Amino acid sequence: MNRIHVLVASVIVGLSAIFGLAATTKTTGIGQAKPAASQVSDQTIAARKRKLRRAQVALRKARAQKPPPLPATPRPPISAPRAQLVAQPAPVVSAPSARSFSDDDDHSDDDHADDRDEDDDD
Repeated sequence: MNRIHVLVASVIVGLSAIFGLAATTKTTGIGQAKPAASQVSDQTIAARKRKLRRAQVALRKARAQKPPPLPATPRPPISAPRAQLVAQPAPVVSAPSARSFSDDDDHSDDDHADDRDEDDDD
């Protein structure tokens, strides 16, 4: 890359960082003075406290009451006995012998491949 391209790219990245930082500080409100007094009046706070107390009293009363009993569960009708299904045992599969997993290089296919190559040369 030319030096001018590197300079232009670095200026673009620097400006992006500056604008990103400015947007972040504006979004989070960093640097703004907080109001010293509350914006909510004392009357509003008192009304909310009364409403909260009434809700707490209603919750205490509801917790103190015993819930009504649950209805009895209906019994299923008595019918003829069901047929029971019996699972059949799984079929026995014999494991392959240990010889089939050996690392022998004696493959019968390799011997025949050599014979075919010799026949093709004739």
